Amino acid sequence: MGAAWRQTEDLDERKAYRELIQRSIESLRCLAEIALVNFAHRLSLLEAVLLSVDGEELGALAKFQVAISQAGEGNWVSDVARCQRTLGALSLRR
Repeated sequence: MGAAWRQTEDLDERKAYRELIQRSIESLRCLAEIALVNFAHRLSLLEAVLLSVDGEELGALAKFQVAISQAGEGNWVSDVARCQRTLGALSLRR
């Protein structure tokens, strides 16, 4: 999602991607209230992506680190990889 946002120069597309990310964050916040251990790292990942697409690189990096740590603590090995892959993809597109 965030990587696709970085690939387009079309302002309408960028706005649509940002709105999609924001809606996903809102949905994950609701799920995290019910089962934090299952959704905290996914919420942090999307918050990191949103910070990144908004150009807040230091905040995004910190949030990616939180997401990776949370996923690792929960033994969500595939999600650790997803967080790292997303961070790498966004970094390469700069």
